[in-house]
Amino acid sequence: MKLLFALLLLLGLGNCKSDYSEIISQPTDPQQQYLLKQVLSTTQENHFQAKPIDDSFSKAMFEAYLNLLDPEKVFFTQKDIQALSQFQTNIDDQLQQDEFGFFYLANHLLNQSIQKAENFHQDIFDKKIDFSSDTTFETNPDKIGFSKNDRALKKRWEQKIKASILEELLANNKDSSDSTFKTNRKEAIAKEKRLIALEFKQYKKNTLNKRFHQYLNTFLNLQDMQTEFLSVEKRAKWNANYTRSLVGIGARIIIEKGYPKIEGLTTSGPAWKGQLLQKDDLILSLKDGNKKAVDLFGMEINEVLDLIKGEAGTSLELTIRRNQNTTLQVPITREAIRFDLVLSLILERQNLNEQVGYIRIPRFYIGDEGVAYHVYQAIQNLKKNQVKGIIIDLRNNQGGSSGETRDILDYFLKEGVVMQTKSKDGDINIQKVNDQDVTYDGDLVVLVNERSASGSELLSGTLQDYGRAVIVGGNATRGKGTMQRFYTFENKETGAEIGSSKMTIATFYSASGRSPQFTGIIPDIILPNNFTYVESGERIHKTALPPQQLEIKSCTQSVNNISNLQTIIAKSKERTKDNPKFQLADRKAQHIKSIQDQSEVSLNFETRKAQQKSRLQLEADFKNIFSNIDGFNVQLLPQDIATADSALIENNKIWQNNIQQDPYVYECFQIISDLKES
Repeated sequence: MKLLFALLLLLGLGNCKSDYSEIISQPTDPQQQYLLKQVLSTTQENHFQAKPIDDSFSKAMFEAYLNLLDPEKVFFTQKDIQALSQFQTNIDDQLQQDEFGFFYLANHLLNQSIQKAENFHQDIFDKKIDFSSDTTFETNPDKIGFSKNDRALKKRWEQKIKASILEELLANNKDSSDSTFKTNRKEAIAKEKRLIALEFKQYKKNTLNKRFHQYLNTFLNLQDMQTEFLSVEKRAKWNANYTRSLVGIGARIIIEKGYPKIEGLTTSGPAWKGQLLQKDDLILSLKDGNKKAVDLFGMEINEVLDLIKGEAGTSLELTIRRNQNTTLQVPITREAIRFDLVLSLILERQNLNEQVGYIRIPRFYIGDEGVAYHVYQAIQNLKKNQVKGIIIDLRNNQGGSSGETRDILDYFLKEGVVMQTKSKDGDINIQKVNDQDVTYDGDLVVLVNERSASGSELLSGTLQDYGRAVIVGGNATRGKGTMQRFYTFENKETGAEIGSSKMTIATFYSASGRSPQFTGIIPDIILPNNFTYVESGERIHKTALPPQQLEIKSCTQSVNNISNLQTIIAKSKERTKDNPKFQLADRKAQHIKSIQDQSEVSLNFETRKAQQKSRLQLEADFKNIFSNIDGFNVQLLPQDIATADSALIENNKIWQNNIQQDPYVYECFQIISDLKES
């Protein structure tokens, strides 16, 4: 009997292997084969620190691609992983021999798993979904392995669905009566059932070509996290953001519960100008000119944005749902959108005859009038208002043009090195400024955070090297000290563009030779924020390039030296340690850390309800971090009021209100006062 069982088992495995052999050896798409060759050769020839394609790389790519296909561990089982494990040390050979066995088998098994998981849902929704048991759901897939078998996988889906229904139920739990709870429960389950169906519809829309692009990205991301493949469409979007140019309706959109939702409006856009759309409006359908209306339910965000974009002057009609029950037809005309540009304001404290300038740089964009031109205009206008110092706000500025960044550094320094770069072959390029006519020689404070990256790190790091500015922020900036270049790939037969890779080709350094790569720029004055107790930036990614340093050299300048930085730091510490806003910011940071650590959530309604009550109270308290600051006033520049259009003035008024409630900007204001006294 044991022998018969063993023979049957071997026969079963043999059939399984035979089936997989057919999948693995299917004909290769010549276009994909050609593109893979181009990506590999371009990477090996040009990447700053290309990884050797060997067994070690193969293991890393095996793990990374499976994680990309199934990040929540809700599709593959250990049996699937076992079937794929034959490629664990073989992907390097396949890459170099233009073979796609691992890619084809991984996607075949994923498609089977998607269908299998979809079939689970009829059983899950047919049974009573209970919220009274003391079960839990692990939301962090890194803390669990792949499911042992289909039974375990189905259980994970049950928990995932229950957790999602529970979130919806808690969101609508306004009335604690029994009948209302039952109604809400029924509605939450019906909504989740519809959303799950939509989720699987989206999974099935992932074509083999889309997954091939993901496969290319897995290879490129393993070189370093800034290196990636972009389709033609994604490259166009990247270009639009870099040049700050786009035609559309001026609305920020997210997908929520299957529909596009208005998250906010750009004050220069047509939606804002006509007061046509409001925050939280759901867009049900879209009609482009004389074309048939398109139902937007279930579309991906990129599909929706592609429908909204078009030529300036052309019209759309949106069907929107507002406040649950109201449905409206909204006609709107596309226009060129003016993204956030440089913003300048005047800060002052009541009963103190002293004004400080504020300049927000959202990104180092280029164009006919790039960011450096706008910063220059802002400095000149602030000087006319006789400000006693300037705060440069680089928070959330993720970089852009290094040329624009160097031009801005030139405004604050007379001469000296402003940037160094190192290429793949080890050559060091040193870039200097030599301009005795300094644009601004007053006191300077630069405000950064963990999302300040690249150009923001060059600007703040070099000003810190020279002792030209006090740098204020969280624990460290993002840690991106690399430079990228695009390489475009074309169809072998037609010459049409088929995609491009954004590839790391060099590293950059501040004036002294410091690299922000990985470690970031450490501010002189560190204030508590959301990331005080959790890791952030490039350093949390496995594939981030390690720290890079040149020989560190001291930097000196004669424009404006900070005479006693340690005294300035001590005064700030003394002020902020007992400041209720910063104490609250520290509490919020601890709360964020506890949420990150406690990734296993209860699926018991009463337990979660009690947790929600506590969380909502904390969130209400945290709103007081950003609230009006007594005696602190923020003013628009008279020049802007006189020359700007109504949209720009309105945008500046929004920022005026935000800054007036911002304790980080106010602390920078006080640091300027300390600099004046020292």
